[in-house]
Amino acid sequence: MKGRSGIFCAEGNISAWNYLQANLNNWTIVQQVLDIDNYIDYMLLNFYGANDHDWYQHHNWIAGRKREPDGKWMFFMWDNDFLMRRLTANTIDNGGPGHMLKTLENHEEFRIRLADRAQKHFFNDGMLTPARVKADFEELTNRIERTIIPECARWRVEGRAAAGVYYTPDSLQTYVNWIRTTWADSRTDTTIQQMRDATSINNIDNPLFPSIDAPTFSQHGGEITPTEPVSMTSPAVAIWYTTDGADPRLPGGKVNIPHVTEYSVPIYLTQSTRLKARSKSGSTWSALNEAVFAVGPVVANLRITEIMYHPPDLNAEYIELKNIGVDPIN
Repeated sequence: MKGRSGIFCAEGNISAWNYLQANLNNWTIVQQVLDIDNYIDYMLLNFYGANDHDWYQHHNWIAGRKREPDGKWMFFMWDNDFLMRRLTANTIDNGGPGHMLKTLENHEEFRIRLADRAQKHFFNDGMLTPARVKADFEELTNRIERTIIPECARWRVEGRAAAGVYYTPDSLQTYVNWIRTTWADSRTDTTIQQMRDATSINNIDNPLFPSIDAPTFSQHGGEITPTEPVSMTSPAVAIWYTTDGADPRLPGGKVNIPHVTEYSVPIYLTQSTRLKARSKSGSTWSALNEAVFAVGPVVANLRITEIMYHPPDLNAEYIELKNIGVDPIN
């Protein structure tokens, strides 16, 4: 399925797509036929890239699903050459797959899932934080810089020079420098604020990111000893956390008793732990902050020694781990 000047369904019928579109207001069905995390990540990337020109309901997007009973729709970035151009651009619900957002944002569980994915990508060295974006663009530029020479020549042959447009390898570096020195420094915060302000723009009825911040950890995961405390902070609201992998918040908004603990004093971890925490003020929950803490000789002694990836029999897939030390590893 792709959109350019119209909806096109390659080598098949459009019934599965129409079924999704007709049931966007049914959260149970949406979960069955849409890869929700994929859709959210796709939207967040377009929000971040301020894609408000070349991405409409029937233009420059692509989606697909496996042709099997439990196949879910997924969206993929395609022909996105208008990303990262205007710092002030606001892209929420501007068309393209974004037209689905107007209905999906009415589901509370969709909004909290979107907030959780944004917390993952826009905070704590996530992929859309300033330092990561700068490093990624520097690495990508170094990888393709030699191919830019024939690419510039191609555009001259295809007539851009006649229109007074001349591209050189320096053109690439100019844009990359702008992304590194101007775009990346502000766009992360701008996007989060746009999602918080969504009720006042583009006919969105609910904020797409909570008004309260997620808790911050004194150390965001990594190696730690049983004698080092982990503290959590959140301005003037309660913090609820779990250490057993459960979400502090239940679907519907209730506190996840008995898995959850209300934070009051720093905690000590005696074994490797996935720490999950949310702030809560009244009925408003923050996004989920989570981090994995490694207690003991995990980094020094744990090895991945063999991987069986995607065998003909999917039940035969495995990863082999080995402890090369003398102490047990959790």
